[in-house]
Amino acid sequence: MQNLAEISSIKENIIVEVLDVQLLEKKSDTLRECVINTPVQGTMTDTYDIKFSGSLLGKKVPVVAIEFVNSGIVIRKIGVDKASPDIAQRYPKLLKAKKCGFATAVGLIGLPLESELILQAVFKDKSKVPIARVKFRRLCDLASSYQPQLQPLILTCLGRSGTTWLMGLLREHPNILVAGGYPYEVLAAQYWIHLLKVISEPANTLESTPQLHPFAKNFNFIGHHPFYNTYGDSNLSSWFGKIYPKQLASFCQQSIDGFYQQTANIGEKKLLTTEKINNPLQSEIIYFAEKYHANFPHILQILLELYPQASEIFLVRDFRDVICSKKAREIKMKKLRRVNQLKPEKEWICEFEQSAIQPLLQRWRQRSGDVHLVRYEDLIMSPNETLSNLLKYLGLDNSSTIVNTILQTASADTSRLKQHLTSSSPQASIGRWQNELTPTLQNLCNQVFAKALQEFGYL
Repeated sequence: MQNLAEISSIKENIIVEVLDVQLLEKKSDTLRECVINTPVQGTMTDTYDIKFSGSLLGKKVPVVAIEFVNSGIVIRKIGVDKASPDIAQRYPKLLKAKKCGFATAVGLIGLPLESELILQAVFKDKSKVPIARVKFRRLCDLASSYQPQLQPLILTCLGRSGTTWLMGLLREHPNILVAGGYPYEVLAAQYWIHLLKVISEPANTLESTPQLHPFAKNFNFIGHHPFYNTYGDSNLSSWFGKIYPKQLASFCQQSIDGFYQQTANIGEKKLLTTEKINNPLQSEIIYFAEKYHANFPHILQILLELYPQASEIFLVRDFRDVICSKKAREIKMKKLRRVNQLKPEKEWICEFEQSAIQPLLQRWRQRSGDVHLVRYEDLIMSPNETLSNLLKYLGLDNSSTIVNTILQTASADTSRLKQHLTSSSPQASIGRWQNELTPTLQNLCNQVFAKALQEFGYL
């Protein structure tokens, strides 16, 4: 029998715990068999993944694949083509019964620490049926042995919300580095964070890197490691699932530092050393700032795990004004390209709410206690106070001298600002929806955006 010390040691090494496994579809009009062999409730692993296996046999239409869904996003799709002797024995006359099994590992890096996966069968006619729900808990953040010199400054936002103006202000502070020039959309850190997510994932030969030589022929693509599978050497699978992600995390953090160090050298800003990060001098950089969209939650999740000292600014604008600005910008761009046909406004507004506002609102509800909210309207009408409060939240010099200097310097280059504007002035852009939207569209926006407008104080 294991003693208490051994049990305690085992628990300390546990990374993932499976809380519940629920079959949603066993036998029905669409499925002859639906079997989930692994995982089972109570499964614990010392890797950043969960291993799945089972069998799916369609009734009228063959099952060709199985999808794993988290928060409405398909994160993995695999074929249903493994040998299934038990099913074949029960259905000796059905050829498909011989190979209706599946086996894969699903990587959890980038997913919430406690969440669930919905498994859904994909049929040959492209119809889909949810078959199981697996709830899990990850007991630790992704670890890295590298000690980064800089910390991320996350600007979570929507386009046409004043992001370019705010980034222009941030880059003028001596403790904040913004790579590149106008419109400040260098996403270097996000590239490496996404790279970490992709190449740390278990093998998926259906949609990612194949096992044989063809992967070496494509110089424009690299995917999951083709030999990180569930049916190989257990020691190798353990290394892939535990050690490998940590090594990748260190590489990516080191690369991010390297990129911004070079950018800082070009910009003649002095870098902060690791020893001084908790006691920064005003002439040294603490943060690198990038724009982030809530549509890519895996990037934000990984970033906060690897950088627990990261700070996040939440920039919002009256969504009715955002619609007006986006519409004016799109018309301007369409005219430049001599394209006259735009989507119907009602369809466009509903799509915008679903694809952009909903993820933003969801992230706000998750993070509101830890982030600093900036309203576009306050940034325009009360810039000194708004910028001072923001810098105070970041723990940076927010003296009136530096705030005034930042605003004056950022305002000096008006040519690009004028190109970016879709109204006569920043002040005129506030409340423009009351004049630019028809009563019908105003009512539609008030209805469709109601939750977000209320949440951020616009209703």
